[in-house]
Amino acid sequence: PDRIREMPSDLNRVVPDIIDRILHLDNRFNLPDFREKKQKILVAVIVSAPQAGLQTIYSQFYERQTMIGTRLEILAAICDAGAELSSLNPSAATQGMLQHDIQSVGTVLR
Repeated sequence: PDRIREMPSDLNRVVPDIIDRILHLDNRFNLPDFREKKQKILVAVIVSAPQAGLQTIYSQFYERQTMIGTRLEILAAICDAGAELSSLNPSAATQGMLQHDIQSVGTVLR
């Protein structure tokens, strides 16, 4: 996240690629705090390039093939970015969303 915040002004050009890759990144190696790190990267992109970041993340949210777990990650990223942009701390509710087991959401929807 720190490297994204330090990126030059041409960040807007690469925002769609960064968001797309981060949203579709899987934790193949069972890294600890993987979801939280993904979340921090998404928030850093949105805060550093709000217009391009939100435009890209909104389009990802509304794609038909976007899974519910990814949509929850997107909503949490938007909430955290909004809190950061307004100089507030991310809410406890948003932190809880990150820790929620996405698989349990899938079973409820079936």
